[in-house]
Amino acid sequence: MKTLSVLCLLIACLLISQQTLSAQWIQTNGPYGGYVKCFVSDTFRLYAGTELGGIFFSENEGMSWSPLNAGLTNTSINALIISGPNILAGTEGGGIFLLAGEGSPWISVNSPHPYVTAFTTLGNITFAGTWNGVNRSDDNGLTWSASGMGNTNISDLLTIDQMLFAATTGKGIFTSSDSGKTWTVSDSGIDTKAIKTLFKDSLGIFAGTGSGTFLSTDKGKSWKSLGLSNHSVYALAKSDTNIVAGTAAGIFLSGDHGSSWIEANSGLTSKLIKALSQKGKKLFAGTQSGGICVSADNGLNWSASNMGLSNTFVTALANKNALLFAGSDGQGIFLSTDYGNTWTLVDSGLTIRNIQSLTVSGDNILAGSGFNFPHSDGGIFLSDDNGNTWTRVTTGEANKTIFCLAVQDTLAIAGSWSGNILFSKNHGKDWVTKNINPAMMMPPIRALIFIDTIIFAATDGKGIYKSLDSGDSWTEANNGLLDKSVWSLAVKESTIFAATINGGIFRSEDYGANWMAVNQGISNKDIRCISIIGSNIFAGASSGDLFVSTDNGLNWSSVNTNLPASDVMTIVAIEDTVFAGIYGFGVLKRPLLEMITSINKAAHQLPSKFILEQNYPNPFNPRTAISYQLSAISQVKLSIYNLLGQHVATLVSARQPAGNYTVEWDATGFASGVYLYKLSTNQGFTQTRKLLLLK
Repeated sequence: MKTLSVLCLLIACLLISQQTLSAQWIQTNGPYGGYVKCFVSDTFRLYAGTELGGIFFSENEGMSWSPLNAGLTNTSINALIISGPNILAGTEGGGIFLLAGEGSPWISVNSPHPYVTAFTTLGNITFAGTWNGVNRSDDNGLTWSASGMGNTNISDLLTIDQMLFAATTGKGIFTSSDSGKTWTVSDSGIDTKAIKTLFKDSLGIFAGTGSGTFLSTDKGKSWKSLGLSNHSVYALAKSDTNIVAGTAAGIFLSGDHGSSWIEANSGLTSKLIKALSQKGKKLFAGTQSGGICVSADNGLNWSASNMGLSNTFVTALANKNALLFAGSDGQGIFLSTDYGNTWTLVDSGLTIRNIQSLTVSGDNILAGSGFNFPHSDGGIFLSDDNGNTWTRVTTGEANKTIFCLAVQDTLAIAGSWSGNILFSKNHGKDWVTKNINPAMMMPPIRALIFIDTIIFAATDGKGIYKSLDSGDSWTEANNGLLDKSVWSLAVKESTIFAATINGGIFRSEDYGANWMAVNQGISNKDIRCISIIGSNIFAGASSGDLFVSTDNGLNWSSVNTNLPASDVMTIVAIEDTVFAGIYGFGVLKRPLLEMITSINKAAHQLPSKFILEQNYPNPFNPRTAISYQLSAISQVKLSIYNLLGQHVATLVSARQPAGNYTVEWDATGFASGVYLYKLSTNQGFTQTRKLLLLK
């Protein structure tokens, strides 16, 4: 009997543990790929450093990848090296991290500079290139000290015999023959000072630059051009038969020591090559947007090698009858038919692979494309066969970056970088362009929504506009909107929510005539997206923050457990599962009921004390929200006074149970100035705070 009781207890503990572990976001199986910046290998593993996704390793020559990020607080990896028993990672802003052995977490070491770009070793000394010169370590990366080249941005480091080479982003190439104590300019014959990479083999030292490839056979005393002068060469490697150059236009091969080059881009997922490495008989190419490609024939042909590399920059999600589409920044569009368990690239005809927005219009899927900068080639692509094929349906000036799409019946609208709005009356097949204000240059249109016949357009800098006549004329709708960089809009019945970059979330209940901040519980006001799922409102922010409100925006709760610390770009649901697209980390998912249940449980937990919160926003015009907590049932009075102590308004005068409360003060009709608000209860609690009305 005692044994049975113990067994039951163990089973109960196991079930509780499993429930606790499941109460978090989990990674879907893709989409895979992303931005790969560097490689390093040891006897058993190939390691890949990525932008935002951290570090991955493969033990089967790239057939599959696993993350290696425990303890890594900065996941933008510029450089990797093996130094004695340690692996070192140089990051973009987080300095150097050290991994002492399998099973150990990464630890941050005392890097002299946060931006680390390159590593090399010379005997027992490890050198690190930074944005401020070269640093050295004599203990395999545990401690570091400066080693010259201050105020210089180092792009790569190389050692040959007892010489140390440093490539810079704007000062050429330097050499040191005394372990970094003194440095000499060594780039005679190179016609540019922008050096991208260095590589050595039996022929000499190769330099990849902003204007091609150069070779030195005398340890840097002189250099000669090897061609590719029209290309920026970011990476160099050597196969059994070829020199391999990675450029912004793909891979080039030379079988005659650089005398001639051939293009070798067959099978590449992206032509912007940032890293090259050889392990065994295979070549690996790290791309800026297509993850890792591998070649088994000396670089002539390539294929994707991304299984497990969840480093995709997902920017948009769309649900079409349980078909989940994911748009990415650089890799195109992926499709999952099984709730994210598997993903397939669906990009036939998709000539621009930078996707900013996705939506469904009738039987069609629409994709807004283009880079996130002015005058980028872009436009709208349409698929009428569930993503199998795509056709660009915009022409001319409409082929600019499209940030957002919205649909109402047969009408589809799109917002562009140039501040124009495109209209289609036939599910996106044909488009016409309209201007919000032809007399002035408008910022990018970041979001669009419909409420009945009214169209709302959110801009990146000038707030929100609305049109009552199908886009022929527009008026500003910014009263009370304290931040005019609006990146997302959502509508719940007739209530509009606006997500801003610095001010959090604003709400309008009068068709945009007035806005009020609703940020109770929002700890990060850099909001990137907002979405209505059932009766709930979800808001995704930077740094992996995600919030949900179950009371129309009055209060928000964080639901970001296990989310990576990167921008939450898009949120969508299929039935009772919520999916979040994370920039640099693919797609994660979580059951809706799990989040809502936890929020409702928290909401029923009574406050432990009386609290009067600071109003928000403050300063304000003309509305502000005041929140307070009651730990016991009380007769409550919340009043407003001017600085003379004169009573000017009563917001609450009632008996209220214990709980959390938020009320609004509409100060329309009151003069600008400092006011006092006072909360008092029959439990003996009294507190007064100041607020500032600015008109």
